[in-house]
Amino acid sequence: MAKEYSFGEELVNSITHGFGTIFGIIALVLMLLRAIDMQQGAVLASAIIYGTSIILLFLASTLYHAIPYQTAKQFFKKVDHAAIYLMIAGSYTPYLLITLKGVLSPVWPLSVWGLAVIGVFYKLFFIHKFRRLGLISYLGMGWISIMIIRPLYSHLELWGFLLLFIGGLIYSLGVFFYVADNKIPYNHSIWHFFVLGGSVTQFFSIYKFVMSGR
Repeated sequence: MAKEYSFGEELVNSITHGFGTIFGIIALVLMLLRAIDMQQGAVLASAIIYGTSIILLFLASTLYHAIPYQTAKQFFKKVDHAAIYLMIAGSYTPYLLITLKGVLSPVWPLSVWGLAVIGVFYKLFFIHKFRRLGLISYLGMGWISIMIIRPLYSHLELWGFLLLFIGGLIYSLGVFFYVADNKIPYNHSIWHFFVLGGSVTQFFSIYKFVMSGR
């Protein structure tokens, strides 16, 4: 059975990802300004897709935890969980369209977004079934990047590569708190900090080293 959060927990849950929403808006603006300056279609598309996915994830999470009315809450819970797949695919997009453009087959971005669409469908219509599958699919979709680790390492500056990896590690370590319902007070709020940390870390990888124009 899913944990019912206290008022205090939901308050912190809402605030943490409220800050995430603000971060997403700032990130999108910064990336759009850089994309306009660089005048490259792939950079502009990546900025829009990645930035929008950040905002959608954090905004859906904020509304889910902030709204007390159960009907609306359950709706935003589905959107929140579905948005995770979009965020993962959105995070892949700049690396696939910019860093690895011409290196990998177009099958890669199509496959990543195909998995995201399947995940969204699953969460919108079958959110209460196969719960462990949901968590496994999040982690699996995130870490299939191992399959392209060599071209990423070859075509991305060292710090960009390290920030990408560290961001993924932060997300993964946070899962410990995500699954610790009824065991650790404010466990979900702690999970939110890990999500925020992973997002910020990977944003700097993308903004500084993928959209750098170098």
